[in-house]
Amino acid sequence: RQLLECVAPQVATYGGVTVAVSPNGLFYSNEVSFTYYDDMEIDYIVPEMGFVHGGSNDAVTVHGKNFLPSERILCRFGLYTSTGTYEDASTVSCQVPSQSTAQEVSLELSFNDRDFIGAASYTYYTLFTVESLTPSTGSISG
Repeated sequence: RQLLECVAPQVATYGGVTVAVSPNGLFYSNEVSFTYYDDMEIDYIVPEMGFVHGGSNDAVTVHGKNFLPSERILCRFGLYTSTGTYEDASTVSCQVPSQSTAQEVSLELSFNDRDFIGAASYTYYTLFTVESLTPSTGSISG
């Protein structure tokens, strides 16, 4: 097996094409499929923040344009990657991975395991506990 890497030329519109390779312009390999997609964009995410523990109960909804139906969507929160779920062409849901420290990270999406688009900002916060509230009563007028 040998690896041949090609750069996809720019095209005017999205859709499927066939690709074949030729060493001399006379004889060609078998054809394989390649799909061009329209440029995807992330517009905003909900929520924009969460706790550092992340986990299976924490999800972010990503809203944008031209998302591709895919069974393997990756959501990258800074250095950590999680799985995403395609909802429709403008919505993807991402599991929030845990982080070791409170920080703001970039959230990016990949629909092909290689190229990431985005980004939106997601902020991790540390867990906190309210120990007391003073005063603990107040007037209805504020």
